[in-house]
Amino acid sequence: MLSGPVLGALVELKSIQSVNLSSNSFTGNFTDLGVFPSLIVFNISNNLFTGEFSSKVCNFFRKIRVLDLSSNHFFGALEGLETCSISVQHFHADFNSLSGQLPDSLYMLSSLEQLSLSANNFSGQLSQKLSKLSNLKTLVLCGNIFFGSFPNVFGNLTQLEQLVAHSNSFSGPLPSTLALCTKLTRQPLSSEQ
Repeated sequence: MLSGPVLGALVELKSIQSVNLSSNSFTGNFTDLGVFPSLIVFNISNNLFTGEFSSKVCNFFRKIRVLDLSSNHFFGALEGLETCSISVQHFHADFNSLSGQLPDSLYMLSSLEQLSLSANNFSGQLSQKLSKLSNLKTLVLCGNIFFGSFPNVFGNLTQLEQLVAHSNSFSGPLPSTLALCTKLTRQPLSSEQ
């Protein structure tokens, strides 16, 4: 297992397309890693990176398709996604300390197929704008502080295969349009499932 700060060790690799530093004990702020204009896959999950989530994340990676920041120590609001490429297909930020409402810029990531934000402190009601993510196959929101009813968005999310939303404070009935998600194979919506 590798450990310690990365501190620009990759800074000269301007044409690198994939960085996978997952499952180590790297520390520091991931923005210290450098700017990678050609990067398509960036996986730093299961490390000890810290810092506030920042709009810089997407400024560094203009072509990014897979962004996995899971299981680190990031905090703050999920802001700055408007600078991300609309080609982002997988965005994972599970098991951090991210908080606040999901920003409107998240719903502009129209190529998104996997959105996994479990075990954070996100709150508020889910927006009707979730329907803009029509390519979504996986939606994982469990272990947050979302409340209110699910928005009636499933008519546009017909590619959805997994919906995991237990351990929140959702209330009311599920929208009848959930029946339109015929590819849905997993939908744990309560902690008992």
